[in-house]
Amino acid sequence: MSLRRRLLACLVGLLALLGVPAWACSCAGQTMAEAASAADAVAHVRIDRIEMDVPGGVVHYTVTPLHVWKGSFDTSFLVRTASDEASCGLGERFLRDELLLFATAEGGGRYSTTLCSGTVTWSEQAAGEISRILGPGAEASLDPTYPVGEPRIDGVEPNLTSAIIAGTVLATMLGMVLMMMFSRRRARRRR
Repeated sequence: MSLRRRLLACLVGLLALLGVPAWACSCAGQTMAEAASAADAVAHVRIDRIEMDVPGGVVHYTVTPLHVWKGSFDTSFLVRTASDEASCGLGERFLRDELLLFATAEGGGRYSTTLCSGTVTWSEQAAGEISRILGPGAEASLDPTYPVGEPRIDGVEPNLTSAIIAGTVLATMLGMVLMMMFSRRRARRRR
């Protein structure tokens, strides 16, 4: 086979691979009742933190529950999803966005969701529909020892003393750097 034909065959193969529709997310149609039945957690949540895992193509949301229909939450918690809709992720979401979340438990207070899980942008219509399916639910009662937006991670307790110590060390280091810069500038002016 000539070099030209090989290159053409490679190009055609590459174009065929790029056009394969199986790479796009495709969800089997399901009702909200089916999504609720399959989920470990159903809650009205607010996104308080977004962390991107670029190499892995994953987004980690720290969400705070506002109203819960299924599951038990007393702090903010972590939800993992793919970073884009083509990979069945939730698509572009922003801080303070509110969702009607349908998620699967992964253990350790972590959950995952996909575009196919049923998760939608929060609306009164969606709230009414899920309330007809699962009942009225309950307002989330958050543990006051955990700041809103800080998830509880098994084995790790919030520690205000560590935060104060770290802040003091950073402030001291910044002061030392500024003092050194000031003394160098002063020494140059004396020359």
